Amino acid sequence: MTEENGKRDDERWKPSSFWLKWLSPPEEGSAGDERKGSPEGIPGDLVSIFQNILDGILVLDFKGKVLFCNNAAARMFGFGTIEECLGRNALDFVTREYRSRIIRDQAAVLSGKEGFLSEYRAVRTNGEAFWIEGLGSKIRFGGKSINLVTIRDISERKRLEKTVRDSGEKHRSILNSIEEAYFEVDLKGNLTFFNRSALEMTGYTEDELRGKNNREYATPETAKRMSLVFRKIHDTGQPAQITDFEIIRKDGTKRILELSASLIPNDRGEPAGFRGIARDVTERNREREAWRQYEFIADAAKDLMTLVNRDYIYEAVNEAYARAHRLKREDIISRTISEMWGEKSFTGIIRPYIDRCFRGEDIHYQAWFEFPALGLRYFDVTYYPYRNQGNEVSHAVVVSHDMTEHHRAEETLKQSLDDLARILEETVESLASALEVRDPYTAGHQRRVALLACAMAAEMGLKESEIHAIRLASLIHDVGKINVPTEILTKPGRLTGIEMNMIKLHSQVGYDILKNIHFPWPIARIVLEHHEKINGSGYPNGIHSEDILQESRVITVADVVEAMSSHRPYRPTLGIDTALGEIEKNRGTLYDPRAVDACLLLFREKGFTFESD
Repeated sequence: MTEENGKRDDERWKPSSFWLKWLSPPEEGSAGDERKGSPEGIPGDLVSIFQNILDGILVLDFKGKVLFCNNAAARMFGFGTIEECLGRNALDFVTREYRSRIIRDQAAVLSGKEGFLSEYRAVRTNGEAFWIEGLGSKIRFGGKSINLVTIRDISERKRLEKTVRDSGEKHRSILNSIEEAYFEVDLKGNLTFFNRSALEMTGYTEDELRGKNNREYATPETAKRMSLVFRKIHDTGQPAQITDFEIIRKDGTKRILELSASLIPNDRGEPAGFRGIARDVTERNREREAWRQYEFIADAAKDLMTLVNRDYIYEAVNEAYARAHRLKREDIISRTISEMWGEKSFTGIIRPYIDRCFRGEDIHYQAWFEFPALGLRYFDVTYYPYRNQGNEVSHAVVVSHDMTEHHRAEETLKQSLDDLARILEETVESLASALEVRDPYTAGHQRRVALLACAMAAEMGLKESEIHAIRLASLIHDVGKINVPTEILTKPGRLTGIEMNMIKLHSQVGYDILKNIHFPWPIARIVLEHHEKINGSGYPNGIHSEDILQESRVITVADVVEAMSSHRPYRPTLGIDTALGEIEKNRGTLYDPRAVDACLLLFREKGFTFESD
């Protein structure tokens, strides 16, 4: 592109010598009269030529006044006729910021600078701005110096140039945003273009790196190998890769790169240079070397061990892992996890854990995995985050321990415990049924107490294990009454003091019956305490709140409410309202406040009834 400072460009267009001939002063003795009758004395046939060319023609005097213009120039500036353009100053044809350039260029032409080419931001009569290119030449006419200016509308060219420039900027912006180093070199290996990552990778500034040959920043061995690879690319036109490309940074440190390079052809398809992408694999190689150093330990282990990078690619595996897949280690390395296990297993099981590992967590879980050589096995899997020298998690070390036999043993033990728990519950149910057969008047009492006590415990937010203990203890809380004569239990009248004392013994008797049964919960103690009161006025031991189990306190409240609201041989039912009034009145004195509140809430707000059983 021609510079705007007015330098002559012999490759650009210039005024026709034919025009100059006719605009030059006539030689002595010539027929000068032929020039009369045209504007400013320009011959009519020359004017005709000017009017039929596509470029605009302006003839300016030394002050910039328009002496002549052709139709193309008039139309270019938005005039309807040539006459409208004549007499105006050239300064009127450009935007304000380009007027000083017009004055400068006019002076340069009239001072003898030949073929002066410049660009201007012009303006039409309707105010529309556009770009023109003007070529001025000084000629003599009628004894005076004038400026013959040929102008051309270059708006479309400027638009295309901007498009190309913007495209180039976008291209450079994209290249500068990628992590890999992008570079271009000429056929001699001199750097001609590179992105920001290339500067960071080498440690040089842009001015220092531009023009540098690969022999200047690569080790001798690497430079030799690179030369051979580039020659192959040049001869075949096919891309190639270069591994273990060792460069020397500006600070003297060395880095290991992997390169992918291809040919840059010119417009004729001939080799013009090379372009490539470089990745820094120094840390990856270091980690692989560290793995190799401990490889003999990993291969001696029965556990399955792998090293996975952040792209979910296996970089190293031990022999046990390879044997489990019935593959060689080299058949697994460089493959992705999804390739080995399938996308469903990868996304559904493995990836959530390994992503947490890449965020720095130690991950531990157990799951079933099926290997070709092992079949379906249960593994204890641990992910350890591996940190590089920059303390960044670059890999996950995955260790899988076969827990199948242990897991099966645990399952068997769990089944045995479940069977034992079922037997215990059946035993409790049998005891409850036996008591109800012996005391028909209190039939269903223990089951209704269990129903209410469990509902209260759930309302209080007790744990599942505590609620389960309350249920079992409630079902047999009166098992000690098996030691009380039936005539006392079924006596319709008021009990004597001796008879009442025999009744009170049922808590201790129940405890003695149950204490040698190995429940997973303190069932015997709960049965012992279910008539204790938080102020110490209960029986059989008169203990206070802090010594009474929470489960016992819950059953105490449920027992009182069920007993008062049910029929007994010695009295009719007192009604649920009376029962609730009793626990409400003695809340915090005899009965646990939380248990009382839960019971009142169930009956008064949540519609609880014993008929729910």
